[in-house]
Order: sequence, then structure tokens, then C-alpha cells
Amino acid sequence: MAVPQYDPSVHGRSRERPEDRPSAAVRVLPPPEPAQSEGPVAAVAVQDAVRRSVARSPQAVAEERTAALFEYYRECLAREDELEHLIDPDEPPAGRWAMLPGGAEELISGAESAVEIPPGAAGPLDGARGGRLRYGYPLVVLAARDAAEPDEHLPAGGAPPEPADRPLRAAPLFVADARAAPAAAGGRPRIRLSAPPEVNPALLRFLGIDTAQEFAAFRRLLRGPDLPGLRETALAVLARLHIDRVDDVNPELLRGPVPLADLRPGAHNTALLFRAGFGAEPGTGDRGSHPGRTGVIADLDPGRKDAVHPGRIAATALGALFGEAGRVRDEPVLPVAADLLDEERHGVLDAAMRRTLTVVAAPPGTGAGRLVDAAVRTARADGQSVLVAVPEDRLPPFPGAGPGGGPGAPVMRAGGPGARAVEAAVLTRLAEPAGETPDHVARRRSLRDDWARVREAWRAIDAAASGGHALALLAAERRRLAEQGWDPGALFGAADREPGYWLRRARRAREGGFTALAHRSAIRRDLGVEPTEENLDRLCRAAALEGEWRTALDRRGRTAPLPELLSGLDAALACHLLSGAAHLEAAEERRTARGRSAITDRLEALNRPDDPWGGFARLLAAVPAWSVAVRRARALPPAPGLFDLVVVAEAERLSTAELIPLLYRAKRALVIGDPAAPARAAALDPEEERALRERAGLPADRPPRWGSAAGSAYRACAAAAEKAGGAVHRLDGQEGVHPEITGLAARHCYGGRLHALADPEELPVRSGPAVEWRHAPGECEPVPGGSAVNRDEAYRVAVLLQQLDGSLPAGARIGVIAPFQAQWALLRRLLRRRTFAHEVRVGGAEHFRIAGRGEGPWGALDGGAVDVMVVSATGVPTGWRPSPDDAPSRAWAAALTRTRARLIVVGDRMHWSGQDGTGGMLCRAASAEEAAPGAAGAAPGAGGPASPALRALLPALRARGAEAEPHPRVAGYRADLRVSTPGGTLLVLVDQARTGTGLRRLLHLGRLLERRSGDQVVCVPAWRCLSDPDSTAAEILAGAGREGRSPRGG
Repeated sequence: MAVPQYDPSVHGRSRERPEDRPSAAVRVLPPPEPAQSEGPVAAVAVQDAVRRSVARSPQAVAEERTAALFEYYRECLAREDELEHLIDPDEPPAGRWAMLPGGAEELISGAESAVEIPPGAAGPLDGARGGRLRYGYPLVVLAARDAAEPDEHLPAGGAPPEPADRPLRAAPLFVADARAAPAAAGGRPRIRLSAPPEVNPALLRFLGIDTAQEFAAFRRLLRGPDLPGLRETALAVLARLHIDRVDDVNPELLRGPVPLADLRPGAHNTALLFRAGFGAEPGTGDRGSHPGRTGVIADLDPGRKDAVHPGRIAATALGALFGEAGRVRDEPVLPVAADLLDEERHGVLDAAMRRTLTVVAAPPGTGAGRLVDAAVRTARADGQSVLVAVPEDRLPPFPGAGPGGGPGAPVMRAGGPGARAVEAAVLTRLAEPAGETPDHVARRRSLRDDWARVREAWRAIDAAASGGHALALLAAERRRLAEQGWDPGALFGAADREPGYWLRRARRAREGGFTALAHRSAIRRDLGVEPTEENLDRLCRAAALEGEWRTALDRRGRTAPLPELLSGLDAALACHLLSGAAHLEAAEERRTARGRSAITDRLEALNRPDDPWGGFARLLAAVPAWSVAVRRARALPPAPGLFDLVVVAEAERLSTAELIPLLYRAKRALVIGDPAAPARAAALDPEEERALRERAGLPADRPPRWGSAAGSAYRACAAAAEKAGGAVHRLDGQEGVHPEITGLAARHCYGGRLHALADPEELPVRSGPAVEWRHAPGECEPVPGGSAVNRDEAYRVAVLLQQLDGSLPAGARIGVIAPFQAQWALLRRLLRRRTFAHEVRVGGAEHFRIAGRGEGPWGALDGGAVDVMVVSATGVPTGWRPSPDDAPSRAWAAALTRTRARLIVVGDRMHWSGQDGTGGMLCRAASAEEAAPGAAGAAPGAGGPASPALRALLPALRARGAEAEPHPRVAGYRADLRVSTPGGTLLVLVDQARTGTGLRRLLHLGRLLERRSGDQVVCVPAWRCLSDPDSTAAEILAGAGREGRSPRGG
């Protein structure tokens, strides 16, 4: 197939409109000759000009760089909007698209450089509506079943919301930019291609092909030497994408226009001319039910007055992203939450209410939704405005179910169909007079007192934990000295041997002189130590260590018992929960009563369609909490620092460019994201992206420091926070996930920074192993487009699903994921006609990051996981070069982070046992587990490598005749020891916690193990194991068989 040549000068200026380019009939005059001026005058003028250019202020330089970055982001977003444009066949063409008449296809095939456009198809040539002119062939009509939305098989009685065969969107298979060419002899308009053709990125994205490697592989199908003909290429791509042919695809004999009523799903042998990238008027942020990038592009337009201004970002959260020094508020923060607050979330809330930019790493299941809810409540209780920005599918219900108060204080939604009508209805209700407001001052005082008690309880438990950790370090050092023959306990055990006294005498003995001789004699006589220089140094070390040890023991003895501290904390948290709710209610009623005039002004503005932002800034004093879809931010006035706090959830799903309008509207920002989730791949060709970067005045050899336009917003904010000297906060307690699966996710996705908190017996699925490998021999076949398929394995997965569907409890959700699009598309086709009693979701990694369900208004932020995940491992194609963000890496990460109870991998053991990466590790671990149950797959808990404390305790227990098994697996967790004695069996947990949070988690684990195993659980401080293992072992064995023992950290 011949690829048409295109004019590079035309391609480079493709964003210009035809009317903006100079006409050939206009003669361009050369620049005038420089005037001959007298020497001194000319020299002074030149020097002044140079001085003005050089003496620009740093602020002006920074604004120019920011403006260039905005221009680059805006151009990239506009181009992405064009590349991902799909046609709605239910809407009339209205000059936006037209099917071309029959004949031979001559542009993409390269037969001609320009073709005539008949009058009936010339509508798209009119550029008044905006957008870019594009040409494509053949026309593909896509059905609902083809969409890369979650392919959910609902239980019996449930039905998909729309017929699977209903035409949903249309797009050409091959597409290229086009431009008007000189008219033909008869005056008919002509077009020519201004860019090389490619497989339509919009079509690929719709079908779920969404990685950079896959996009690049499909581009190569139309670029390069020795390409087949257009017909052969089209047939091969249609077969690869499993698109049926309505017509015989033959570029030599086009069908011509097809009546809209006959547009059935499949490929039609028709060429198409259309405008891509157009949308609603950029001003409201409303673009139907699926917002495009129009509002974001308008916000980044430097030519608009109502857009983000580079010179006004310093006082906003956007300034912190770009390296501006942020301000820190000194006001006290009184957090308010709907449930008991922990130290992790309090640390985040405290930073979010004080610092300009706060970034939080929140893996799935760690409570991102509860954190968002607490941030909204805390800001509202403090009298501040707050905006929650989330992807479109994560928005809470319309007002009436918002967090932080009842019907009198909803979280309003900005932008989207029907939002203004709902806003008017809610404001009308709020404008009604209310009764007497409660005492705001008294309730705030009560909240402050209760919160002070919570902080004091936390400090006491932290002191107990840190004191125990310090004792463990000192005990380990004492043990090392004792092994070297310098046992501090033996040296200073006598009543008259105070370590501080002998430390002073040893130091004086090293000084020399007659006095030193007296001290040396006393050391030799009373301690039996020969006073050599080396021995004196060791004596000083032993005396100092023993002094610290006795001081720490004394401090430990004055600490209140741990059960008393824990009960005091529970009581303080319960009181804080009640006082926080009461204070929030009083603050909301007080604010609404004072802001009724602002509510009335906003209601009047809502009746004026031409004033979408009227009265909004004043309204925030009365209605402070709002939510918005990220791409609808333009529904809010583009004022710098409009909101006191903007909370951005699931930032890993957003691009840096989409984040800019939100941070500009924020004085402070809280950005929450999953660090293991990769960024969404751009459909833009890397070469074209580099050209856009260079055109905007940015370095062409590297992307901006904040990432490309499609780069992860979370990663950009995390890098900015770390560069500013801050730290990324972490939510690392995962609930609702089997501990063995949490351990795998922690090891492979989060660097070990994830801790299990779930009780496996409370999961929806409790039977079967948590992690399992099912052997399925098969051949991994590479297919065009950087993908692969394993047909034998797919059939085995289908059989496994039937088995699971008949054995799982009612209500369980099943997921099927594969690393390659070709494989999960095959699985969809195999399962499409089958009926399941459970909900079954089939797809790739992206399908398990959307469509989340959870409890509460922001529960969708914690949803998306399935109870049982089946992974069709497929295999590694020959010659495959893995990369961190390729399709297999995404799929394995999604499988580990979006599974709750059971993870079942189906794959060929012989193939995977020799592979690297997550798949190979799981295969080898499963084989080891089957050979020796309990030897592999350690879950997070007390276990791990044997600690010095455990190594000291284990021989002491065995010396007393007890059978001690290290690191037994119990209820998916690992205890430190299982001790079997004639009196019974007990589990031992060694307390090595450094913080109060770690200590409380250890005690939570102890209660869980005691409840699920039926055995007694003893929590032993590490310092006691190190300092006196014999007596500690004796106490453990003496307690075996006693009833009612609860875990405690002595």
C-alpha cells in the first residue's frame, strides 16, 4: 500500500484556520531596510533595548514560562480531543460529518494527492463551527457490546441498561488530517491529506486498547516499508479488532452514502469527511452526560480574560505545584469526622487545613472515601469553603445525600445536565426561614476540649510505644556487650554500684595524673576490671548504657497500664465524634441563617441563562461545600483562590493539564491518588507531542518537569511536594481485603508500605485459598497491535467461571482480567451468551478502576474491587519487551489491588515458572505452597524475618520442653510463635512497635487471632525477650491453659 506524501509545512501549521493563512493573491512585502542613524543615538537605543530585555524581573520570566506551559498543555488537549473524536449516529450530521460518494478510495491508498468533494458532502469544509477537518475510511459503526466499559454479566433478573446491538458510536477505521486544496476546474472544492494516515485512536480507545505500546504498534501498521495494500491492511485490522463487515471492504469500489437507518454495527465500505474536536460553547463546562476537554482548554487559553492567568497563581495551590513557596496557617485545626478518627487521617487533615499543597498516597481499600468525607466536614465546621473534584463516575448523588449534615446542608454539584435546576430547588429550600440556631460557641468549646483529650491519649500511647522500642534497642545493645564479656547487669548489679558514679570515675581514670591512679585502683579493687585504656573505654560504654537502661525502665514503670490508655482513647474518640457532629450542625445552621441574602442573589442569577457565574462567590459563605467532575471545572467561576480547600480524589486518573484549573481555584489543595496506578496513555503520537512542545517554546528534548499533558496528576503533585521539602502522606491500613492478597500487593506495588486490617471471616467469600494457581497449558500467540491471545487458556477460564458461579455465595462479585486486550476480548465473546447467577465483570486493568461501589456518599472512591478475581495469565509473547506501564504490568497491578477475597491465576506453569515479574513470582510461590503448605505466601502480620527478640526467646522456650513453631499462619496472618504445651496451645506476638499506631494494630491483630483461632494470644514486649528471655519464657508457659487472657503489651 502506498502512503500519501504530505506537505510538512501544511502539517506544521495545521492548527491555523484557512482564513488566517496569507492568500496567494496577496504579495508579501520584504521587511524594510534598517535606517541609517547617527552613531551615538543608535547605540543608546540599542543599549536601552538590550537592557530592557535583560533586566526583566524573575516574575515576568516565570509568567512567560508558565504561559508557554499552558499553551503546550492546551494544544495537547485540543489534539487529544480531535484524535478521540467519535460520531454519534443518533444525531443528524448538520454539516459536521458526511459520507462521500462511491467510486475508488484515492487518498489513504495514495492513488491521488487530492480529491473532489461533491456539494452534498461539503458541509464539513465550513470551518466556522471549529474543529479540525479529518478524512477516514472505512466507516465503522460500534455497538454497545463493543464499548470498553465494564462488561458486566448481571445476576438473573438483572439486565443490561441497553441492547448490546444498539449502534452507539461511529468512526473511520483509518483516519488522517485533511485540508482544503485548490478548487477543481468546475469549481468543486477539493481536499488533500495534511498528515499520514493511522489506525483511528478513537476507535482503539473505544475498544479498550489504551497503552502507549499498543498505540505505537497500530501506527506501524500503516507506516514503514513493504506495506501490503489498503484492502489487505483493512481486512487484517478488522479481523484483529473482531469488527464484522457489513459490506465487502474494497477501496476500489466504495458503496457511497449509507442511509442513517441502515447504519448497522460493523464496517461499511464508505469514506467519511468530518470535523473533529468540536463541542459545546466553552463557558459553562456542560457538555451532555460525558464532558469533553472543552472547558479545560478554555481555562488554559491565555487569550481569554475568564481563564487561568499565569500572573495570579502565586497565592493559589497551583503556585505550590509550580514551585512557589506556600504559606502555612497557624490556626488550630479541629477535625470533624463521621466515624472514629485515626492518626493517619488526622495527620492528613491537619496538613490539608494548614499547607498549600498536601498529597496523599491512598491504595484501594485504605479509606480514601472516608478521608474525603472528613475533609469536607472539617472545612465546613471551620467556616471554610470546600470543593471535591472527582472523575465523572465518582460524583455523589445530587443534594440530599451529601456528607456532613442533613438536608439543611447538602454538598452541591456544579456542572452537568440538570445541575442548575437542582441547585435552584435546593437554594429555594435553604432560603426559607428557620428556627433558632444552637449555641455555636459552646459547641465549639466542647469540640476543642474533646479533641484535646484525644490528642493527649494518642501522646500517651505513643510514649508507651516509643519507650518500649527504646528499651528494645538498649536491651539489644546490653546483650551484645554481655556476649563480649561486659555484662552491664553483672557489673553494676550490686546495690552500691550506681552506673553514673562509675562512669564519672572511669572518665577521670582516663585523664592521667595522680588522681587518675586513685580512680584506676578503685576500679580494679571494686569492679575487678583491669584499668587499661581499652577496658576503660568499654567500661564507660557499659556504664552509660546501664544508666540509660535504668532511666528507661523507671520511665516505663511510671506509664499507665496499656489497657487503661486504650480505654481512655476509645472514650475520648467517642466523645469527639458526638461533639464534632453537634458543632458541625450548629456551624451550618448559623452560616445558612447569615447567608440568606447571598442565596437570594444566586437564585436571581440562576434565572438568567447568560450569567452562569453570577452571585456564586457570595454564595460560598452560605453554601460552602461543592462537588464537580474534573472536566466540568469551568462550571465554576475561574477566580484564583475561589475555594479555601479543593480536594482532588483519584488523581492518578487525571492528567496534569486537567488539574491546573482546579488548583487555580484553590487556596489549598488536598490531592489523593493511588501510587501504583499508571497514568492514562496519550493517543497523541510522541513525535507530534514533541513538535507541540517545541512550538510552545519548551525544550523539545525532554518533557516538562510536571509531566506531559497526559501525565499523571498525582505523580506531578507528589514530585512537587517532595521537591518543596515536604512528604507524601500515606494511608497504609487496608480493610476488606484478605491479608495474603494485601501482602502480595504490598510487596509488588507499594514497597511494603501496606498493612492488612481485615478479618478474613468477615469477607463475602470465605471458602477456598486466598491465592491459587490453576495449571492450563496453552500457546501464547502474538497478534497485530502489540497484543497476544491464548485460546486454550481462555476456554479453561470459561469453564472455571461456570464452576465458581455454582459454588460462591449469593452476592459475590467475580472479575476476569487479562494482560492483553485480545485475550479479554476473546473472553468477553466466550462469556457473552452465558447466564450467570453472580455479577461477572470481564476486561482489562482500566475496567477495575471504574464503576466502583461502596458505602456512603463517597463510597465509590473505595469501590471497584471484586470478591474473586480470575487472571487469564495468557503468557509472554516471544520478543516481548516489558515496561513499567505496559498492558501486562497494568493488569497484574490491577489484579493485586482490586481483589478482596480470592485471587485465582490460570496459566501454564511450565511457561511462567521461568518468567520474571509478578506472574513468575506468583507461579513459583504457588508451586512452593502446594509442595509445603504454609511455607510460601507470607501475609503481613507479626511475622517476617526472625527478629533478635524472637531469636532470643525461641531457645528459652524449647529449653523448657515446649514445642515452638515460628511464624505460623493463622487466619491469613502470621503470628510470631505457636507454643504447644501440655496445658494448651497459645500464640505469641512480639511487640516491636515504634509508634502508637503500630502498637494498636498489633493489639488489633492479637484480638483477631484469638477470636479466629480459639487459642490464647500473648503479646510480649521485645525488650523483655532480649533482656531476660528465661523469665519471659517461664511466664508464657505458666500462662498456658489459663482462661480469659487477652493480648497486652507488658
